[in-house]
Formats: sequence, structure tokens, C-alpha cells
Amino acid sequence: MPVGTFKGRFGWGYDTTLPYAPFAPYGSPDDMRAFVDAAHACGIGVILDVVYNHVGIGDHYRAYSEHYFTTRYENEWGASFNFDGQGSGAVRDFIVGNAAYWIKDFHLDGLRIDAAQAMFDASEEHISAEITRSVRAAAGSRSVYVVVENQPRNTG
Repeated sequence: MPVGTFKGRFGWGYDTTLPYAPFAPYGSPDDMRAFVDAAHACGIGVILDVVYNHVGIGDHYRAYSEHYFTTRYENEWGASFNFDGQGSGAVRDFIVGNAAYWIKDFHLDGLRIDAAQAMFDASEEHISAEITRSVRAAAGSRSVYVVVENQPRNTG
């Protein structure tokens, strides 16, 4: 399940609004690190579900930049991140950095990318490939997994 902060008390995290911040009612970032360490001590790997196809309720990113989202594609869950248009470099860095953050700072064993078919990107390198490279680099010598739900679309 995703753990990024989402609006409301319940919602399973699939409408993440703050992907770098674990949802406070679930515990602190240190609580999450302790959970991962305890799982590892039991021989259990931890793979985190992440949502990079939209931000759901709480679309507050537009207040910071008009470039976070695109209207070029239709997304059934909300505004799509701008992975391939004007100003998309910073958006890509934000998302790719988030993926690396979970691996490096929380020692997770991998990520499951939710609904990749709604991660629209006509770039030469699809955002899911860039995320995978970043996650592997963040892991250093550790093996990590990137599991993608549904096939991402290169819309070019």
C-alpha cells in the first residue's frame, strides 16, 4: 500500500498529495524505518506501492508551478503529471527523486508502481525507465525490485 500523505483520514494512500511524507496517522518516518528494519530482521523484504500517475484530491501543486500537470492526456483519477511537456524536467526530478528517497532513506527492497498505464510520457526515455535506473543507483550494492502495474504507454 502507498504511505505518502493523502487528504482525509482514510483512502489507502492512492490519492497521495505529499509523496515524500509518510501519512502521519500511520506513524513517523522513524517508525516506518523501524518497521522495515524489523521486517528485514525476520527475513522479510518490503516493497512499497507508489502512485506517480496523479495526485488525486488536493491538487495544490499548481500554486507552485503551472508545469506540474498536463492537459494533453486524459487520466481517470485526476490531473496527470507533466512528464514530457514544457517544464517537465523539474517534475521528472521530483518523481524520480521520490522513488530514490524511499529506497535510500528507508532501505526498502523495491517499489510497485501503481497504474503505470496512466503515466503518460512521449519522451525518448519513459519516466518508468528513469525511475528504475534511479532506484537501482539509490540501492547501491543491494538488490531492489521495481514492479510495474500494467504496461506504461509511450505516447509519442
